[in-house]
Amino acid sequence: MAGGAAVLLATGLISATGGAASAAVSAAPVTTVDAQALLPVERIAGDDRFGTSAAISAASVEPGVETLFIASGESFPDALAGAPLAGAERSAVLLTARDSLPDAVRAEIRRLEPQRIVVFGGTGTISARVADELQGLAATGEVDRLAGTDRFSTSAAISKASTEQGVPTVFVASGESFPDALSGAPIAGSAGAPVLLTARDSLPGSVRAELQRLKPTRIVLFGGAGTISDAVADELRTLATSGDVSRLAGADRYSTSAAISGSSIAAGAPVAFVASGESFPDALSGAPFAGLSDAPVLLTARGSLPDSVRGELIRLQPQKIVLFGGPGTISDAVAKQLASLRLQSSLAVSKLQAVAESHRVGLAWENPADAAFAGVSIRRSSDGTPPATPFSGEAVATLDDRAATSYVDETVAPGSGYQYSVFALDASGAIGAAVSVGVDTTGVAELSAAVTVSAGSAATVGLSEGIDRVERIDPWTSADGLLTALVTEGGSLQISASRTVESGETDALITGSGCRAETCGVAFAATISVSTLTLAEAARVEYAFTEPSADRVAEATLTVAGGSALADELLVTLGTDVEPGQAWQAESIAAVTGALVTASFEELGVYELRWPEPPADLAALIGQIASTEGVAEVSRSILAPIGDQALPPGDWNDDGQAGTWHLRQVRAPQAWDSSTGTDVPVGIVDGGTVADDHEDLNVASVLHAKQPDEHATHVAGLACAAANGKGVVGAAWGCPVTSIGLGSLGSDTDRDSWLRAYKTIFESAAVMAASDQVRVVNMSLGRNTEEGGCVSKALNDELNAEVSEAAGMFRRLFNGATGRDIVWTLSAGNNCGVGVHSPMGKSWALPNVISVAANNSDGTLAWFSNYGPEVEVSAGGGYGIGLAGGDEGVWSTTSTQSGCGLFGWFRCRGYGQMAGTSMAAPIVAGVAALVIGARPELTAAEVGSCIVSTAGTNTPTVKKRTDEKDTKPLPYAGSIPVVDAEAAVACAKEGPTGGDVLLLGGGDRTASGNGTDMGDLAAAFASFGRTVARAETMPDDLSGFGQIWYVDTNALSGEEVDRLVDYVAAGNGVYLTGEWGCCSSTDTSIEVINRVTTGGDVAFAGEDGNDVLFTSTGPKSLRTSPNAVNELLASSPGSLSGVAPRNTVGVADDPSRAVVAAWNGSDVEGGGKVAIVMDINWVAQQYRGPAWKPFVENLVACLD
Repeated sequence: MAGGAAVLLATGLISATGGAASAAVSAAPVTTVDAQALLPVERIAGDDRFGTSAAISAASVEPGVETLFIASGESFPDALAGAPLAGAERSAVLLTARDSLPDAVRAEIRRLEPQRIVVFGGTGTISARVADELQGLAATGEVDRLAGTDRFSTSAAISKASTEQGVPTVFVASGESFPDALSGAPIAGSAGAPVLLTARDSLPGSVRAELQRLKPTRIVLFGGAGTISDAVADELRTLATSGDVSRLAGADRYSTSAAISGSSIAAGAPVAFVASGESFPDALSGAPFAGLSDAPVLLTARGSLPDSVRGELIRLQPQKIVLFGGPGTISDAVAKQLASLRLQSSLAVSKLQAVAESHRVGLAWENPADAAFAGVSIRRSSDGTPPATPFSGEAVATLDDRAATSYVDETVAPGSGYQYSVFALDASGAIGAAVSVGVDTTGVAELSAAVTVSAGSAATVGLSEGIDRVERIDPWTSADGLLTALVTEGGSLQISASRTVESGETDALITGSGCRAETCGVAFAATISVSTLTLAEAARVEYAFTEPSADRVAEATLTVAGGSALADELLVTLGTDVEPGQAWQAESIAAVTGALVTASFEELGVYELRWPEPPADLAALIGQIASTEGVAEVSRSILAPIGDQALPPGDWNDDGQAGTWHLRQVRAPQAWDSSTGTDVPVGIVDGGTVADDHEDLNVASVLHAKQPDEHATHVAGLACAAANGKGVVGAAWGCPVTSIGLGSLGSDTDRDSWLRAYKTIFESAAVMAASDQVRVVNMSLGRNTEEGGCVSKALNDELNAEVSEAAGMFRRLFNGATGRDIVWTLSAGNNCGVGVHSPMGKSWALPNVISVAANNSDGTLAWFSNYGPEVEVSAGGGYGIGLAGGDEGVWSTTSTQSGCGLFGWFRCRGYGQMAGTSMAAPIVAGVAALVIGARPELTAAEVGSCIVSTAGTNTPTVKKRTDEKDTKPLPYAGSIPVVDAEAAVACAKEGPTGGDVLLLGGGDRTASGNGTDMGDLAAAFASFGRTVARAETMPDDLSGFGQIWYVDTNALSGEEVDRLVDYVAAGNGVYLTGEWGCCSSTDTSIEVINRVTTGGDVAFAGEDGNDVLFTSTGPKSLRTSPNAVNELLASSPGSLSGVAPRNTVGVADDPSRAVVAAWNGSDVEGGGKVAIVMDINWVAQQYRGPAWKPFVENLVACLD
C-alpha cells in the first residue's frame, strides 16, 4: 500500500478496511506459546533487540509506508520521544547500532520500501555513515534527522516537527529512566500527542520553550516523584493553560504501567502487549504497534509476572496477549504463566453482608454451588473505592475451605470506613468478579471510674458499667512517672503506684479495647480519678544481689550454647542509658506477673525478678515483659560464662544447634579433618579492638591503642575462637589474631566526610598489611548513616569510584605489594538492598578480596543483608530459624569487660549472639585460614579463587529473601552460594577443578618489576559475569574450565605444552603469553600454536612498535564483538612471522608481522581456539590504554 496508513495484520487485530484481518504481512517470527492455552499468548522476537524491532515491524506494517523512523537500539531517550510520532504516522520504529546498520533491519527496510526515512537523534547515537546507508534505502533518497544537542532538546525537536500549537494534552516523561514512558508511548501515539523528556529535578530550557510554543491545555506526567520531582511538576503547572498537571504512576515501574493502562484502556481490549520492564528496546519498537491497536503495553520482570500487571490483565480481559522480545527478556516461565492465566471465572459469592464493631468487622456470604468452587480471596480498601481485582487494595485473607462462609477482620480501627471485596476462586485458579460491601466501624465507649491506690502497690479499676474484660490498653504513665496503668492476665485494669508517690488526686485517661458481654473488640476511653496514699512505714526490700542457693542452681536449665540459666529468675533492664528506669516500674511488672523484685542496680535500671516457683512457660513470660512499655531488655540469669559444658569440636549433635549451625552449614567440621588453620595469623580491622584477655581467643597483637569492643571481639571469635573445650570455636581453631581499632569515624553523609573516614580505615588496614603478621584480614565495616540508613545511590557510586577504581586507595592497597599477599574478607553491608555498601567499594572484584552476604540457618538470605551481583558468597551471619536460643543471631565471643563484676561472679558474660553481614565475613576469613593451613604456599589470589569457585558445591545456594525474624516480603531474584569450607580446602590441596576461566601463571616474573596486573585481569573476567579460578601451576584436571589464560614470563614445561595442545584439540580456547626476546614463555607459546594450527610455521620475528593497530583481515569477533576496538597499547612487544592475514588481528611498525593473532574454526585442529598478544604487560596499569578491558571481553567471547 503506497503512502497512507500502515496495517496491522499478523496478529489479526486490524484490517485495511477496519474489519477482521485477512492475511499476514510477512513470515515474521510470531510464535504461539501454547496452542492449547485458554488465553492465547504470542511472542514477536528476533535474534537480538535489532532483530526484534524488525520482527515487530514485519508483524505490523505493510510495504510502501510513507515515512519510516530509525532510532538507536543502544540508547533509549530518542526512541522514547519518537515512538508516539511513529504511531501517529501509522509507521514503525526500527532500531540500529550507532556505527552499523544491522542486517535484519536493512532487510526489513527493503521490504517496507519507505518513501522517506526520519532518524531520531544526532550523530552521537546514529552515525553519519548509517544515515548515508539509509539514504540509499529510501525510495526518494530523503533522510531527515530530528535531533537536538541532547536527549531533552531532541524530544523538543521531534515535538516541534510533528505537533501544532494548541494541542490538548502533552505527556512528559523522565529522560533519565526509561520504564515509565515505555507504557506511556502507545497512549501518546493514540492521542496524537508528543512525549517530552525532562530531568528529575529541573525542566530543561529546550523543553520549557517547546511547551511555551505548544500551549497545551493539560500536561500528564508518566511516573512518580522519584522520576519527576514535585518541583518540576509545579513548574509544568505554569505552562499548561488550564494549570492541569496530573500523574500516571504506581509504586514501581510495573504498577506504573498498570496505572497508565487503567487510565486509558477500557476492559474488553482485543489484545494486550507485554514487554520487559528491565530492558527498553523491545517495548519502544512495539509502542507504535500498540498505539495503532488502541492497546496497552504492560511491563514485566524477566522471571516473574508482577501482581499489579496480573491484576490489570484481569481487568482488561484481553482476547490475546502478545509478548515483545525473546526469552532473554521475558522468560518462557512468564509466558507460560500468561498462557495459563484464566482471567476471570463466572463464579461469584452472593448475599455478602458486613457487621462492624469498633475493632473488628464480621463478613458473611453464600458460596456458589458449582463443584469447581474452591474458596475465596478477601481484599479491603479505605479510600472509598472497593478493590476491583484480587491484586488491588490490601489483602485480608484467602480461605481455601469450600465450606467457609464467614470471616472476622480484627485489624480495623474504630470510627473508620472500609470497603470489602470477596472474590470466588475455582479449582483451576481462575478468579471470579468482585462482590463488594461497605461498612463503618463503631466509635469509642466513654467510661468513668475511681480508684484508690497505696504507695508501692497496685489497685484494680472497676469498669463493669461498660467493659467486662480488658483486652489491651494504650500505654499510660502519670506526668511525674509515679503512676502507671497495666492489664493483668485475667483482663483487669490496674493502676500501680511507686513507693515514693505522695498523697493526692490524679485524673487518668486510659484508652484501649475490651469485651462487653459476648462482644469483644469494643473500643473505650475511661476517665479514672486516682487517689494515692503514702504508707507510713513502707517496708523496703534489700536490693542486693546474692549468690543463688544450691537448690536453685540444681534446678537451672542448660542453654543451647553450653551454659546454664536459673529457671525462676529474669533480669529486666528498664529505660535508657541516659534515663534508667525506676524501681516502681519493676514493681509494677512484678505485681502483674506474680514475681518479686529481689535485687537491683538502680543506676543502670537493671532489676532482678524472681518467682516463688519456676514459671511453666518462661519464654512466654519473657515475651510478655519485653513488650511492656519502658522495658529495654529481658534476659536469663546466666550462672556462669559459657564454658566447661560447651560441646567440644567433633561432638556435633543436635544439643548444640543454635551455637554451631553457622559452622556446620559451611561444612567446617568436614574441613577440620584436613586443616584447622591454628597457625594461620588473621587480622581484624574493626571499630574497636579485640578483647585480648578473653579465655577463648589467642590475641597475638593489638596495634595502636587498646579499645576493647563487643563487635570486634564477636567477629574475632567467629574466625578464630579456640578449640579448648570452652565456649565456642571459630571456623579456624585458635588462629593468632592481630587487632587494630579505628575509633570514631563520624557519621556524616557528605562525600568529603566519608572520604576522611575511609582514609582512616585505609591507613589502619595499610598498617595491618605492612605488619607482616597476617595472611588474612577481615573488615566488617559498612557504609551507613548514623541512623542506620543508606547513603544515596549516586553518592555510593561516587564513593565506589573514588576508593576502588584503578587508582583508588583500597584498590591500590589490596592489589599492592603487601596487600596482594593477603586474603581480605569484606562484609557486604546491611539494610541497603542491592550492591556492596562498603567503605572498600567495588574492590570485591579482585581475586584476593571476597565480599560476603549473610544468610540464616535455613538457607534463606537474612532480611538485612545486602545482595546482588557484586556479592560473591554468603555465610551464616543471620538467625537460627526455629532453633531455640538462636533467634538473636550467631553465637561467638564478646568482650569480657562488658558487665563483669556488675552483679557478682555469676553475671560475667563472655559470649553472646549478634547478627549482620559483619558476622558472616569473619566465618569466611576463618575458612581462608583453613585453606592456607592446608597449603601454605598458595597465593592470596589462589586462596580467594578456591573459596569463591567452590562455594555452593555441597552447601546451599541462597535464593530466597524471607526471614522469620522479619516477616516483611522482600523481593530477591538472584542467588548467592554459601561458602563450602570442605570443598575450598580440597581445592587448595588438589588445585582448582573448574570455572569459566582459569587464570594460569604468575604474571611478569622479570626483574623489571612493572608486573602484569593479574588482579585487574581477574576482576575484568568477574565483571563480565565469568567465574574465575586462579592457579600458578597447572591443575591436574583441565576438563572443568571453559577456557584457559596462560599469563607468565616463564616457559611451559613439555608436559604442560602437551596438555594445552590436548585441551585445544578437544575444542577449547586458550590465550597464550607472548613477549619480545626477554622471556622463555614466547617459545613454548609458539610451540603450542604450531602444534594446534593447520599451518604450523609461526616463528618469533623480533621487537616491534608500541601502538598496535587492528587489521581488517583478522577474525572480526576480536575487533567488533561485543565491543568495537581498533587499537591496543603495548610495551615494546614482540612480533610473529608466518601468521596468515586471516589470523592477524593487530600489527605495529611492520604490517607483515603480527603482534596480536588468533586462530579458530578450520585453522585449529579439533575446532578449538587460540589467541596471543606479544606483550605480557598490555594489561599492566602503567601501559594499558582505554581499550584494554573491552578487548579482554572480546578475547573471552572469541575463546568461548
